[in-house]
Amino acid sequence: MSAPQKTTAPLRILHLEDDGNDIELVQFALKKAGLIPEVRLARNRDEYVAALEAGQFDLILSDNNVLGFDGTLALQLAREKRPGIPFVFVSGSADHELIGEKLLGCGATDCVGKSNLQSLAETIQKAMSHRLPGNVC
Repeated sequence: MSAPQKTTAPLRILHLEDDGNDIELVQFALKKAGLIPEVRLARNRDEYVAALEAGQFDLILSDNNVLGFDGTLALQLAREKRPGIPFVFVSGSADHELIGEKLLGCGATDCVGKSNLQSLAETIQKAMSHRLPGNVC
């Protein structure tokens, strides 16, 4: 696989995550890959909904389970409020591939395991090239 291209334009990201360590690891992976992340963090449902309503984003990154807030619902809300924005799950679950397959059928653009963040930038670049609204579960 080829290395992601370096960019000078900021990438506006809405990141739904409640674990501080995972937040730092994702941002580190993005910066290491040469991306310039401009991140709006949402740590719960209320912050996520407010961000969807207020902000313009190039991409949404989401954990699958944030303080009882289900990733499928986060995806549905994104598709209702911001259709067409790529939505990538960043899952810490051991069965993230199975989760990813289910959620791809619901309109997620892709899924990356937290244990495989070195592939996050490439996944994002692929997602950004396919900015189409997905199905809704």
